[in-house]
Amino acid sequence: MLACGIAAGCKEEPPAKTEPVRHALWFPDDPKELLTPARGVVVVDRSGELSFEGSTLSAIDGDPTTAWLSPPKDLEQWVVFEFSARSRITRVGASTDRVSPSSRSVAKLRFEGSLDGETFREIGTVDVERGKDDQTFEVPPSEVRFLRVTTLENHGDESTNAVPTLLAKGEELEQPAPPRFAGRWQVYDWTVDLSQEGSALYGVAQMDPPMIFYGAVDGRVARLVWSRGNESGVAWFTVNPSSTRLSGLWWWIGPVQDPWFGEAWYGERRGDAPLFRTPIPQIADVHLKKSGKMPLYGLVFRPDGELDVEASRSAIEFIGEALRAFPSYRVRLEVLNCSTWDEAKNLASSRDRAAKLSAALVRAGLPKERLIIESTSRTDRISLMLRLLFSRVDFSLAGN
Repeated sequence: MLACGIAAGCKEEPPAKTEPVRHALWFPDDPKELLTPARGVVVVDRSGELSFEGSTLSAIDGDPTTAWLSPPKDLEQWVVFEFSARSRITRVGASTDRVSPSSRSVAKLRFEGSLDGETFREIGTVDVERGKDDQTFEVPPSEVRFLRVTTLENHGDESTNAVPTLLAKGEELEQPAPPRFAGRWQVYDWTVDLSQEGSALYGVAQMDPPMIFYGAVDGRVARLVWSRGNESGVAWFTVNPSSTRLSGLWWWIGPVQDPWFGEAWYGERRGDAPLFRTPIPQIADVHLKKSGKMPLYGLVFRPDGELDVEASRSAIEFIGEALRAFPSYRVRLEVLNCSTWDEAKNLASSRDRAAKLSAALVRAGLPKERLIIESTSRTDRISLMLRLLFSRVDFSLAGN
């Protein structure tokens, strides 16, 4: 319905010149934590993993319920991360809570650093206990651009090694460049084209049928919605400073909006891609049929809660097109905040952002009487990974 009603959204249009991205909303609670997608960390190489659901990315997503799992009976594995800025590491370690059985939990880790990704030197080898979070150990200050972590032992289970969360603390030594996602990427057997227009990001994965993406670069992370045939879901990606490697996670979304069956994507650049826009209404159509709403990651907020109108231009245009295509409907925008365990605090922040969103959309020329802007909170979604997915605005249509 929506895809057919908004004809303008289905046209390919040449994007504007890419501008620097200034947002940084997804940093972890500990400002010294470096090993996180919030800082644009990318997996650039790895030895192996049990599956794409137990991937190396599970060790840096900040979620204690996920883990990097080694292949069966092959406990010694390694992964190389690239930081978006040259950094100084002063502590390393891991969190091992919630591994079941606990004998699978990693027991010994080796950390090595490099400035060029070729020559690595040891930072430290640490022993970690089972069932204990935030175990970090002081190491000699080490300047790195790349970090290689090797799992050496676990607590006795020969079947697999489980690493819920890797930790590396310190400070960045330079300002990172804005991430550049545009290009043609090889992800497993698929060609994935990405087109970046300011903060807006569009993508097509050449599958049968194709998977199409829309979202925005928010800080150092791209957050997207996707559709493929009658399937729909969400994703996030990061890209390294040279724009040669990307990594990220994607999920399906069902009727209750909770993501499931998340898998890792690892990509290598294969060249340039044509400039294009994917049809946002087509993606929205699938999401609305599945769950009645679509995460509108194209609405990008500044740290003070104000909407960045320029960065959000594509989303604002989409809302306007929806209002024109369906004159008997209103647009509902639900501002969701899940940043803390405190329901009252989350709601206060969500209401403040909702008020600022309403004012910004009216200033942009959208009719206030046809906008329903609501605020809500979830206190069960506070890991970094879930904040990336759930701190957002949901789009839906409502009858007058």
